Amino acid sequence: MLCENNYERNIDEYLKEIKSQISEQKFILIGKIITSIYDHYNSEINLLKTESEIKNKIEALKLHKKDDEFYIKIIAFIIKVCELKFKIKPRKIQILSLILFIYKEKNEGIIEQILTGEGKSLIISFLALIKAFSGYKVDILTSSPILAERDANKMKDFYNFFDISVDYGRETKSDETGKYFSYYKADICYSDALTFEGDILRTEFLGNIGRGNKRGFDCIIVDEIDNICLDNIKNMTELTDSFRGYKYLEYCYLVIFNELKQIDKKFIGLNSEEKKKRKKEIVEELYTNVSDKFNNIPSCIKIQKYMKEEFINYKVKKWCESAFDALFFYKRDKDYIITVDKELDFNVIKPIDFANTGIIEENTIWSGLHQFLQIKEQLRLTEENLNSCYMSNLSFFKRYIKYKNNEDFNSEIIENNIYGLTGTLGSEKSQNALKRIYNLNLIFIPSFKKNKLIIEKPLCFNYYYDHKEELKKIIKKIAIEEKRAVLVILRYIDNVKKLKLFLLQDNILKDNIITYTRSDIYCEKKFLNEEIKPGCIILSTNLSGRGTDIKICKEVEKNGGLHVILTFIPRSERIERQAFGRAARKGEKGSAQYVICSSQNIDILLEKRNIFEMNEYKYLIEIYQKKIFLFEKLFKKFSEKLNAIRNKPIKNEDDKELIIEDIKERWSLFLVQNDLSQIDKNYKDEESLKYDEKQFKKTEENFNDFIKRIENDTISLNKYCFLNKLLKLDLIDNDCKDVISISPIGAYINIIINEIFNKTKNYKKTIEKYFKKIKKECSNLKNQIKFISNNIPNVTVNESKDTTKTDLQKQFKDKLKFITKIYDITEKNLETLVNNKNKRIIPKIYDVSEEEEFTKDIYQYYNEFGMIFFTLQIKEDEEEEGFLSSIIKLFR
Repeated sequence: MLCENNYERNIDEYLKEIKSQISEQKFILIGKIITSIYDHYNSEINLLKTESEIKNKIEALKLHKKDDEFYIKIIAFIIKVCELKFKIKPRKIQILSLILFIYKEKNEGIIEQILTGEGKSLIISFLALIKAFSGYKVDILTSSPILAERDANKMKDFYNFFDISVDYGRETKSDETGKYFSYYKADICYSDALTFEGDILRTEFLGNIGRGNKRGFDCIIVDEIDNICLDNIKNMTELTDSFRGYKYLEYCYLVIFNELKQIDKKFIGLNSEEKKKRKKEIVEELYTNVSDKFNNIPSCIKIQKYMKEEFINYKVKKWCESAFDALFFYKRDKDYIITVDKELDFNVIKPIDFANTGIIEENTIWSGLHQFLQIKEQLRLTEENLNSCYMSNLSFFKRYIKYKNNEDFNSEIIENNIYGLTGTLGSEKSQNALKRIYNLNLIFIPSFKKNKLIIEKPLCFNYYYDHKEELKKIIKKIAIEEKRAVLVILRYIDNVKKLKLFLLQDNILKDNIITYTRSDIYCEKKFLNEEIKPGCIILSTNLSGRGTDIKICKEVEKNGGLHVILTFIPRSERIERQAFGRAARKGEKGSAQYVICSSQNIDILLEKRNIFEMNEYKYLIEIYQKKIFLFEKLFKKFSEKLNAIRNKPIKNEDDKELIIEDIKERWSLFLVQNDLSQIDKNYKDEESLKYDEKQFKKTEENFNDFIKRIENDTISLNKYCFLNKLLKLDLIDNDCKDVISISPIGAYINIIINEIFNKTKNYKKTIEKYFKKIKKECSNLKNQIKFISNNIPNVTVNESKDTTKTDLQKQFKDKLKFITKIYDITEKNLETLVNNKNKRIIPKIYDVSEEEEFTKDIYQYYNEFGMIFFTLQIKEDEEEEGFLSSIIKLFR
């Protein structure tokens, strides 16, 4: 991380290089400050011999006014404590970077471009310490929870020396007070965006314990800030809700996908690219065809009327587009991987951020699209949850900026507390975007060593075979003949696999190949802990393109260092520089070049990339921000209304959560109906750059009507939300039509339990009656499953023969088995009743979930509709009331 001082350039050289980036007044001030720091360190701080002496002096600083003298003294102490704890002395360029952060303008945030390998992690820690020591609560944003834990624990002793507490975001979130998560009590908190944003949503929307008001948004420090603030600015942390009844939407997905396959038969002879050009035409035909089918949904498919009118009708067009994208655009080992979910114990889809980091996005689910990919890959169909609240990275960062008018992001900025570091600020376009969106000042920090990276002439080949051969030729020359190391960065995992197979055919190369496509697989990433030897060939996706520290041995460095080959044009110049930046780190030798396959000239491709990048930033600034801010405005008002209802006492408090659940579902449907549930994130074409102010005003009017309906208690209730409440009542036929319409088996079982408990005069006849009804409903459910499987070729299953081959077929087969099992249990219960008319009957729990043949998801699928099953047995002695009560409690 650090080098010996004799390798470092003089402080005057550094100051000279940054002079043009700051005002003359600030330049003079910073020069004086840094000189004073080292004078104070040499004359006073370095003379302190014991830790207790140093701590006493630091303690005295707490009462010091936060002026120039304070910063001089605290930084001098930082240098001393760094020597004590890490046995190293910070470089002067790190201290200069720290001072530039401290003396930023109050109404501006600041980003410093500091090349990789220059000790950014220490600069972050130094800045966090000073801000915390000055009374700020400091959030440090990392790219993953693993890094948050690592960095917090690594710097803990350093912070504690100054009596500053540190913690990191993690799964154990509650504390003894129940008010806010324990890690937010720390002066400095390390975490990732998902955790920070999720905790805010849990606090403000769900009314749960969370971040708490005491934390505030004092200050945030972000490593690789360009990646989070630009590349991932549109990433969202979502809190989705699983509402009853939406499981039946599997019928819609299957119908749409099957219809698309039928339409596709008309276009035999066209390749995928030609079909993509006709997307609008194909999607329109698909939409027309399936709309007709959804107007005549078979009675055995239990989709409620309100769901069709208020959800399906608004989603069909988007589902059609998602089905098209799933079939023709999205490819396995390019856009996503298929892996086993250890908790669910079946195969699932995990998206890949191939355009930026190459990372497998473990917690990302594509709404709608995910379901069509599951059908395409014949995986188990999962439920599409409703999006009730979300926060984009853009919204999150705006919280650290204080505006004159708190609700208006266009008003005057009073204070900006965003601090960022990055290895690559990229093109002028990306720099301008950062300035305009976040009001950030940009500083380019000189390197402590001169960069020795050599950019080789780019190569472009028209044909795939020529491209492969040239790659092999370059790899052999660099790795074998010159005894260096090569990193080849390819766009997709699939490309890595194919190139590896090709290179393995060469006996000279086959023992030198390493692949790096999964950060979650130890055997792939373990090479990062070792020095790379001469002849090593690393084949990777862009996973290795940002932040990956590839350590080369002295022999490789002596022979010319690492050579990076980029085989595609990244979507931005910054990503390109990050990739090339894997070579020649820390002043080492190294080289990089483009070797691509395309029918177009590389200069033309780069120009197209630049135009697209410019339009993306334009879309980001002019359209996306406005949509996000509209959502934020409405979301804030709705959250306030929801929390007011949550805190208002009502006659029956048990009903409150049901009311809250119902209102949350209505809010989710409002977002769907007003095109705010999934905001378009990317520039697509010129049409994307249009701003429809009238539509925005209409959305606000719709929102005001929606709030009035909540206030006037005129919300149209989803009976699914109230299912458990209704099932607790002593029901008879006339009282439970609503429940029977959505969960007949659950309703009938509840009636049977009540009859057994109350022992009415003819209770055995009543039980027999409702068991017969259960048999009939089981037959209806079997017909429903058979209807889907018989009409949708993708899931055809046979009840008697086990011919299932795919996860999707097995899912429907399991449903059939489950319902058959319940049918058989009911038959046995009826037989017990008929054969023992004069004997006492009590229920005995039969837990279907314990059956190994049923997976957890199948059991939960039916359990959510009140289907807890039991068998009847004969009991001669007195029954225990506690036993029966436990049954009812379990059922409810």
